[in-house]
Amino acid sequence: MRRIITTLIGLSMLMAVMVAPAAAQEADTNWWGDRGYDNKGNLVEELVALNEKTGRYDILIEAVVFADDNGAGLIELLSTAPDITLFAPTDWAFVKLARNLTGDDSIRANDAFEAIAGVLVDAAGSVEGAVDLLVDTLAYHVAPQIIKPWQLFFHPYKYEMLNGDTLVAKGLRLIDEADNRSRVQLLRSNVKANNPALIHTINTVLIPSSLAG
Repeated sequence: MRRIITTLIGLSMLMAVMVAPAAAQEADTNWWGDRGYDNKGNLVEELVALNEKTGRYDILIEAVVFADDNGAGLIELLSTAPDITLFAPTDWAFVKLARNLTGDDSIRANDAFEAIAGVLVDAAGSVEGAVDLLVDTLAYHVAPQIIKPWQLFFHPYKYEMLNGDTLVAKGLRLIDEADNRSRVQLLRSNVKANNPALIHTINTVLIPSSLAG
């Protein structure tokens, strides 16, 4: 995993992006991904701008910041890599994951990432090992190619993700390494950045092979 993500960047970059994101116009409603996207900027900027509009990706951003603050280069990678697609889980997706991992149905959004991190530390036996699992999970949500929604209905049905694992697409249903189903949500959330890159909202956190089972 460390060989995949080699570029390191500090927490300050994302904080600067969050304080002063690049100007972006609201995209037209066109989930096919062919036209109508006026947003400019890299994928990180687009995710932060999208979160400012919707408030749905706080935990995903928190996870990326935490991973980067512990030595991963996700921010630099997502800011500079061309032709990538991010399947972005909503905050509720992370809450569901936290509840499933802990069996605690009282967990809310403010506590979800802390609960998930605690489970990863227990599973890995160390904070460093937990960061590796987190980075592997986050990289499993990134495809090193542009995948427009309509392409999910056609070949290839299987996509190799950034961490090396395979994601299966059956229409707007995604099947991860743990055989969980996640749905691509057709909302105003597919944003084309100038990398180029694409963001699709999903309602379940995808589980890579390192965490399956």
